[in-house]
Amino acid sequence: MKRIVLIALFAILLTNAFAQNSQKTYTINDFSDRFYARVIANAEGNGSAIIHRKSDKLMLFKVEVGQVDLESKSNSTTIPYADQTMIVYEDFNFDGEKDFAIQEFMSTKGPAYLVYIYGDNKFKADAEYTRIIQESQGSYNLNAANRTISTTSSGGCCSHSSAVYEVRTDGKPYPVKEESEDIVPPFTIVTKTEWKAGKKVQTIDKTLDLDDDPIMSFDLNGNKKKVVLFTTGNSTLNYALVKETNKVEFNFPATQVDRNPDFTLSPSRNELLFKNTSAEYKIYQKVNAGRIEAVGIVVKTGGKEYDLKGDLKTLKGSLKGIPEVDNMVK
Repeated sequence: MKRIVLIALFAILLTNAFAQNSQKTYTINDFSDRFYARVIANAEGNGSAIIHRKSDKLMLFKVEVGQVDLESKSNSTTIPYADQTMIVYEDFNFDGEKDFAIQEFMSTKGPAYLVYIYGDNKFKADAEYTRIIQESQGSYNLNAANRTISTTSSGGCCSHSSAVYEVRTDGKPYPVKEESEDIVPPFTIVTKTEWKAGKKVQTIDKTLDLDDDPIMSFDLNGNKKKVVLFTTGNSTLNYALVKETNKVEFNFPATQVDRNPDFTLSPSRNELLFKNTSAEYKIYQKVNAGRIEAVGIVVKTGGKEYDLKGDLKTLKGSLKGIPEVDNMVK
């Protein structure tokens, strides 16, 4: 029995020794006269970041990190603050005391930080500052003069956003403005949000950017707007009413994933009908002896009918050019 206990004890000691030898501890101590950091990395690449007080080496807080992103070119265990991004020591809330942001992990979009705000002689994790800095993917700017935090982020090729937050006298960040750009071909959607006098004001602009010529397009008389028919994915028919600046006033169907039979084409292929919850629409072309003599769109809404006539000189294409599509009533 004694032999078994000794073997078990030896195994535990051997395991602990192996674990200690497989760990590596880095020290970052040149960023503050009051604090220093230790980063412990294990063989799997994760570990922990620990903030200490210099005067008595007291541990102030510890963060478990999913990925230790430290490398010393000289194989030294002491890393200069300027040569790493895991530990950030800055005044995030502009109160004159610097705070910490600890990198939890690195993704393909950028670093993810936990923010600890200093107050009442201690550091405390702050969910709102953490959210703001994490959403920035490490791309942020602190402006102490204006007490603002500006951020930018990207969701890949087709989604970009930016935001500005104002840190008020209560130490909390408040949104001032946000802007996002989402590209859903052939549309680009820009959403702008501002907070003015405590009120949220939002504008959404959608622009149409076609790579190929539309099936049919023409200007409407008198209002500088254009009717455009086009396909997406060579299988979905779309209608858009576009202003001079390529801004979309209205488009149908509302989403590109809509596969419902949205359109009806007359047997003569001279009228195209569709409707939504508020109106019925009919794009028409009047043909005589094989030539188009008039174009326009009739809109029925609120019990009234409006015939918006098109400028024949601006006509390109025709309804007869509509190909077989998924969202046409058979």
